[in-house]
Amino acid sequence: MKWLISANSNIYDHFQAFYDNDVIDWRMNNTKYKVEDIVYIYSTKPYQKIMFKCIIEKIDIPFDDMRTDWEYWKEEQKNRKANTFARFKLIRTFDNDKLSLKVLQMNGLKSAPQGPMKINKIDKLDNYISNIEEKCNIYNFEDETPPILFCNVTPMKLYQGPEETSSVHGGKYVKEHGIGYELFNFKEINEKYYGFVQPPTGNRSKNLKKPIDKFKQAKIRIERLESKSHKDFVNGITIIWVSTDDNKGRVITGWYKNARVYRKQQTLNNEKRRFINDRGEGEEASYYIECHVDDATLLPEKERTFNCNMMGQSNIWYGNPNYNRKVTNYINQYNGTSLYDKEGLKERIEKDVQNVPNKYKETLLKARIGQSKYRNLILDKFNNKCVLCGVGGSEFLIASHIKAWKDCENGEHLDEHNGLLLCPNHDKLFDNHYISFDENGKILISEDLSRKNRTFLNLNENMKIKISDDSQKYFSYHRKLFEKLI
Repeated sequence: MKWLISANSNIYDHFQAFYDNDVIDWRMNNTKYKVEDIVYIYSTKPYQKIMFKCIIEKIDIPFDDMRTDWEYWKEEQKNRKANTFARFKLIRTFDNDKLSLKVLQMNGLKSAPQGPMKINKIDKLDNYISNIEEKCNIYNFEDETPPILFCNVTPMKLYQGPEETSSVHGGKYVKEHGIGYELFNFKEINEKYYGFVQPPTGNRSKNLKKPIDKFKQAKIRIERLESKSHKDFVNGITIIWVSTDDNKGRVITGWYKNARVYRKQQTLNNEKRRFINDRGEGEEASYYIECHVDDATLLPEKERTFNCNMMGQSNIWYGNPNYNRKVTNYINQYNGTSLYDKEGLKERIEKDVQNVPNKYKETLLKARIGQSKYRNLILDKFNNKCVLCGVGGSEFLIASHIKAWKDCENGEHLDEHNGLLLCPNHDKLFDNHYISFDENGKILISEDLSRKNRTFLNLNENMKIKISDDSQKYFSYHRKLFEKLI
């Protein structure tokens, strides 16, 4: 027998329940299900289409023996209305408009499904669904769509340590303990980021010595990402970090590409991941995911606009083919600014140049900075144009320091306010203090530059740039060196 039933994700998150568990124990009421019956599940608004196909493994399951899945219920313990349950095993999912309510009504369905109905008794509908199932783009767990793991975390600006707003919109762990381990998701350690998301805890609260153990023992079902995997981790996964915005709902915050995802929580034993929890105790943030810093993007808060409400209320979601392709296109085409761990980048750059002779060090520093996310930040800040002459095109521009790297104090090396975007000629002049700017942004030109050279180098006394208040201290330092050489 083939059945058609409806499911409302605003009451019970059947999307996340299936992706987490493979099976759902569904209330039977008086429905005469039989083992090996097929059940198609119609998802109500906003989807309004058939999206799941299941086979019944077991029937007449007593309430006390059913799988506990309270975390997926939006309204507490609705299942208590039923006395017996049938176990639905997911066979495959669909995401095709040819299985939408409107089209189904054109092919034998009278109205939106309410209670369970037998498809076999409506020949036109039965034949149509069978035909579309063969022809439409069907997704199973061996689909060619690149594996994506959507991870919902607490909204933060930088994810490099505790922030004042880090307890807002947190999940169960954050609400119970004040802060989540995702606070270091973009803190660089040895050229890597180590990311945390809290998987569903399920039934793990029973027989545990401490309540916190249920969170630490939770696992990510990595076989959902690599269907035949029995390892402790899988590689090559795209991680989409999602958080909640007060006005927009769930939005994409950033991503890891080519990440490794572990089944169980991992610890790094590194001081950079230690923090003081709300009990006043020192604690290290564990993680489930790691990736190289060059494969990661953290969006500035103003860029966090891509809606991700499809994942419902759960912390982990495996997506669906159409949505995964849409997200993949978005992250591959994104060419805006990415936030990063400035201290981590500084350590990497200094490590690269530590054994280089001083006369070559500044040149190499410029090259390394030119390959970094700091350059992208400066390009974005100055709209990909030389601030002095207006030459455009990132390939022709240099992200220059106002206060030279070797003279910087802590926090100044990769401060965006210590950056200036210049064409090669003007960068050379600025670096060697042949030009500088007064506090109003008016150009200062060294008397050592002849009138002829000034013309060839596109310089004149009327040039002026905008200087922000945060950049004044750096220009003041540069100006003093310029004045020494006059």
